[in-house]
Amino acid sequence: IIAITQGLKDHYSTIKAKINILPDGVKESWLTKPRDKIELKRIINKYNKKNKKIILYAGTNLNWKGVKTIEVAAKNDNNPNHQYLIIGFKKENTNNIKYIDRVDQESVRSFYLIADILVIPNSAKYKISSHFTSPLKLFEYMAVQKPIICSDLPSLREIVSKNEVWFFEPDSASSLLQTIQVVEKTPQIEIDTKVSKAFQLVKNYTWEKRAREIIQL
Repeated sequence: IIAITQGLKDHYSTIKAKINILPDGVKESWLTKPRDKIELKRIINKYNKKNKKIILYAGTNLNWKGVKTIEVAAKNDNNPNHQYLIIGFKKENTNNIKYIDRVDQESVRSFYLIADILVIPNSAKYKISSHFTSPLKLFEYMAVQKPIICSDLPSLREIVSKNEVWFFEPDSASSLLQTIQVVEKTPQIEIDTKVSKAFQLVKNYTWEKRAREIIQL
């Protein structure tokens, strides 16, 4: 049996079988593929003509994903230089949030690459979020070498620490907003160090490596 988190393994601990933990991952090609400058320019021209700082979330709007937290943070964000992009479903845009419907994997990578901060706002109110999930977006975010802000949850702490990401209090829009401000005030050399550590770490979590490990079980 393969579980994607320690939380899932613990949940099924009564099963009389060996349970191995193998988290989700990212394609190895994401670690080396060059940027498509033409595509990036197209996206910037369409979604960020005013050259604002982009704070991005990609995923569904299921309650446990914590989208409400980033929406409230955006509503309370008075910085006119901030543009929030939420990718994965459509809603009516607000003054500083643009909603973009689902896009394919290669396109979402391009959106990540134009972002300044990537956010995982998972809620602590649901066990699937706090203990069972191994978010694909976490590994994708790490692979594109951008600053990452995460809800401080056991499921995410299984993969990353404060050495690779910035944590905020789950379900707290004010904590998220404060953490965005912290990232912006962090010296670039410290940001680069965290981003680099995240990139080195994600090399251990590719789908190809995961497949090899499954074969060896």
